[in-house]
Amino acid sequence: MLNDLRYAWGQLRRTTGFTVVAVVTLGLGIAANTTFFGLIDAAVWRPMRAISLEDTYDVQVVRPPRPRVPGQKGFFDWSQRPLTLPQLEYLKSVPELGIVAVGGISGRKVTAQTAHDAGRLAMEITRGDYAGVTRMRPIHGRLAGLANDGPGTGAQLVISERIWRLWFRADVASVGRDTIRINQQAFTVAGVVPAAQSHQGTDIWMAAETWTGADPTMADGFASSLVRFRPGADPERLRQMIDQSLAAGPAPPLSEFRTRLGTFAPALAQASTVRMTWLVMALSILVLFAACANLANMLYARAAARTGEIAVRLALGASPARVFRLFVFEAAIIAGLAALAGATLAWLGLRYVNNALPGATLDRYTGMPLDISPDWRMF
Repeated sequence: MLNDLRYAWGQLRRTTGFTVVAVVTLGLGIAANTTFFGLIDAAVWRPMRAISLEDTYDVQVVRPPRPRVPGQKGFFDWSQRPLTLPQLEYLKSVPELGIVAVGGISGRKVTAQTAHDAGRLAMEITRGDYAGVTRMRPIHGRLAGLANDGPGTGAQLVISERIWRLWFRADVASVGRDTIRINQQAFTVAGVVPAAQSHQGTDIWMAAETWTGADPTMADGFASSLVRFRPGADPERLRQMIDQSLAAGPAPPLSEFRTRLGTFAPALAQASTVRMTWLVMALSILVLFAACANLANMLYARAAARTGEIAVRLALGASPARVFRLFVFEAAIIAGLAALAGATLAWLGLRYVNNALPGATLDRYTGMPLDISPDWRMF
């Protein structure tokens, strides 16, 4: 078998032009297919693996539509606002709802600075068990004030991995030691959140009790009131149950109201985008199939031109199985070289795209970073 492999390699070396064209044809197909899969992985599968928010909803209280001007149809006042923290905690105490965690956020832009860096960053003021709602986990330190850490978190904040690497040079010792000044007040860096979980494009998280510049309304409400249910919950049934629970609760939101459950997940992970993903995957498979079909035609033409050689080998006593094995070895060598070339091209291409788009996000709503770095599972 080793002699057959050497013979096949020698035959390919003698026909350099055919070998190069065959390797390039199949290699480009593999590279295109791997690149497509890498982009799909970065846009859909990797974020869904990094943070799962399919059971998390933004609960808003909506007032029934009312005409703005009496007698003028078509103009309505859709007044809606988030729930307060006491209302969220009350809903969590209702066992039939199956609520795992509740929290609230209010986003804003702030001017932050360290001894060497400064900039305008997106910050989220949080209430309740925000880390439990979003399943957030730190890579360093702890989520001071974002989880059920208890009182006494002090003047601390949590930063994104991007700021940690950019401003603190990825120094692990900076966590718990260095500070960031916001509104002339110093806050200690308590923890670092991985880039994949910065799903709102946020760089700083801080508890509402810590934030001295909070709005007066922060004591009662937020921009979003978030609720995470047990897996497999029916949103419409939950909405009706929330309406009934709030109406029977100690502090009904309005005399007439209904709640709205808004999804809290990356737009690119929605069903319509997933369907588009399958279409792109089908097209990429067709590209690879076309490359394989082209290579098969080239191998067939090569075999047809070698009928004399095959006849001589059979006349000298070679079995048909051994002759067939020679062609299999040639095809295997071409496939191996093409796979190596295609994987290298795809890896370089994904690296280039990732470096060319350093601040790319999945969508303008959530701002989750788009990580197009090569993933070995795509090869």
